[in-house]
Amino acid sequence: MAGNIVRRVWWLVPVSVVAAAVVAVSGISYAFDVKNKACAEDFESVALSVSGVVTADFTCSSSFGNPSEKGTITLDAKTEEEAVAVMESVLRAYAETDMDNATTPFVDYVSEDGTIAVGPPDAGFNGLPSLRQIRDHYGLQEHVG
Repeated sequence: MAGNIVRRVWWLVPVSVVAAAVVAVSGISYAFDVKNKACAEDFESVALSVSGVVTADFTCSSSFGNPSEKGTITLDAKTEEEAVAVMESVLRAYAETDMDNATTPFVDYVSEDGTIAVGPPDAGFNGLPSLRQIRDHYGLQEHVG
């Protein structure tokens, strides 16, 4: 009799293990979604606090523990010099936060009409700088190790 019961319910063990794994992955996924949404809101909020920024749209994600921050910032600028000045103000604003030094936001800076596009190399950086590099460049005190 016991053998019949074991034969009839053997499939419950793998099914319950799979169900527990699905619940765990769903919970982890939800936690990352909340964290990524907060990250995007933080980047947008800092950018929008800078005079000359019209809009800021960010997406944050994390793949195998490596975060990625990507965004587009629309600038109220009529010349490239104005656009670079606003971009530098945004970079300084990010550097003055308590965001981690290793953070390297990938940001497109464009004018409202789309005719002007600038990036960190226009401000003297060699490629996309981390917050540590931005802080060093502008002589700002480091906030996070």
